[in-house]
Amino acid sequence: MRAGLRVYPARRRSLYALLETTLMPKPFDPIRLLKEISNDLLRELFTREGAKLRIPWDELSRNDIAPILLVWETMPQSERWKIHVAMQEVHGMSHEPGLRVLAEQIDWLRPELTSAFSAWESRVDKVLWARLHARDAFDEAAIFARADTLAVGRYWKRWNGLPPDQITVTEKHTTRLQDELRKYYWPKELRGRHCRVHHYPRCSGVDYFFAYLDDWPDKLLAFDENGEMEPRSERYAFTNVFAYDPGNGCIDLIAKGGRKVHLQLRQAFCRSILEMDVEDEQPLLPAYRLDHLLEPHLALVTDPADRIASVRINRIRIKPKDVKQTIRYEELGFTSHTTLNMVTTELRERLADQGLSSDRASVSQVSFQLEFQNDGRSRPRTMTFRVSSPNSCDLKSKSEELRAIGERCLRLWRITDA
Repeated sequence: MRAGLRVYPARRRSLYALLETTLMPKPFDPIRLLKEISNDLLRELFTREGAKLRIPWDELSRNDIAPILLVWETMPQSERWKIHVAMQEVHGMSHEPGLRVLAEQIDWLRPELTSAFSAWESRVDKVLWARLHARDAFDEAAIFARADTLAVGRYWKRWNGLPPDQITVTEKHTTRLQDELRKYYWPKELRGRHCRVHHYPRCSGVDYFFAYLDDWPDKLLAFDENGEMEPRSERYAFTNVFAYDPGNGCIDLIAKGGRKVHLQLRQAFCRSILEMDVEDEQPLLPAYRLDHLLEPHLALVTDPADRIASVRINRIRIKPKDVKQTIRYEELGFTSHTTLNMVTTELRERLADQGLSSDRASVSQVSFQLEFQNDGRSRPRTMTFRVSSPNSCDLKSKSEELRAIGERCLRLWRITDA
């Protein structure tokens, strides 16, 4: 295990909620999942979770779950709940993004288990084996997968311009951030009176901070242990995520709210974790430059090592720099057969129709699609990602491999320097 890493049991209790809300790729079907998991791993799961069932494990064939279902109803509720939660967690990580981050965490935290993890062929077997034998890596992988999934939404923002500097995070720092967030949310929104901040360093060098705050109370109908329905009033948690990259001096923030909320949260993070004050507009520098995409001879070159067959723009939003213009912005979408030359020609004609030159217009958002060289699949692999000026991009939601390719492309296209 990595030195200095702590995995808190209390965090595991919220793992199911994290997975359920954002990661599950399809509806949870416990019967189907039981059929997909190997009998050896099922036997170990039931044994570890305390389920003492009279099941003839040695006599079961693959996919033969009838004996399990026959005794399912006779299990004590506490044991059945543990098995159910475990299966929910496995289901929530049994997709490509979850498996990628899981492999990343095992390779970093438990490298001696990498070959054993790779030996399992099916996705669900890999995930359940990791939950049973590399629980620390599994728990952290679920947390990072949660952050990567949240990054897809419209609440993801990036600030750069901070001086690159390694940080040492102590309990004092996380306590200060908890206090800062409480002081912000409670007077303004009457929520967030309770706050817990968990710090997770990632193998990429980025420090993640998950802030859990109590939300407004809500009343829902629920079943008690006797099967009776009763109304329950609960204060659920909402989550803010801060990701600090000390190498580039960047802060990524996931939080609901507009610009004013994000600026306040960024200042709170800098004061408490980085021990520095930042102004409202600093260090907010354009993380992504897009206006040069209006150049008439646009070329989007790629690294040959990335095996990209083609690059296309499938959507772009342009707007006049002159605020007196009647048109706020215009968004163009292009078919899969549209080449870059056709895109630049169409952009010139649209600008000319509005009496604008390329230096009097700007690009506020663009969507790219990469098509990779065919590696024997029936269809070539593709990746689509969106960049918005000045500081929004959804590459964070991609796998480590695809994210790295996308970031290399942004540097080659002069959209970003870092």
